[in-house]
Amino acid sequence: MILLDMDGVVADFFNTALRWHGGLPFKSTWPRNQRDMWTPLGITEAEFYEPMKTREFWDDVRPYPGAPQFVNALREMSPVQIYTVTTGDHSVCGAAKQDWCQYWLGIDPRYVRAFRDSRAKAEVAARGPDRILIDDNAETCNIVRRLGGRAFLVRRPWNTEDRDVGFDRVDYQEILGRLR
Repeated sequence: MILLDMDGVVADFFNTALRWHGGLPFKSTWPRNQRDMWTPLGITEAEFYEPMKTREFWDDVRPYPGAPQFVNALREMSPVQIYTVTTGDHSVCGAAKQDWCQYWLGIDPRYVRAFRDSRAKAEVAARGPDRILIDDNAETCNIVRRLGGRAFLVRRPWNTEDRDVGFDRVDYQEILGRLR
């Protein structure tokens, strides 16, 4: 079974959050390996996550180019579930993410699992040898591996120094190649 993270893997959370916080001008100078977004934006963590408490924010998030096709290719390999972490109000965010996955990826909400934190997601993902987590959070992937599970880290600007990794796309062919 493939357990697929949502934000930063198939959903363009980064650009949406920058738009909502007026940070798009900072994108060209965004520090590599910078996971938290509030520090470069000069706001608090609470201020950063405030819009994510609303359904309007999640309605504004778009998939990365090729994300629906990527999910379909994964489905040809194995059953797919979305494993995501909620931000802000857990119930609003979880429901909005389920709706997003159904609308953009055609994934039934029953197969979208929302966790309150990355550690809980990693612990569940590590259960069973037939599970593979695909995630953009290096720490989450490392937890899964330490617990004996399998995880693939999706290279993103916030988890690598590699300047060839862009903010506006995901190299889905690289991921598919690693899974085959």
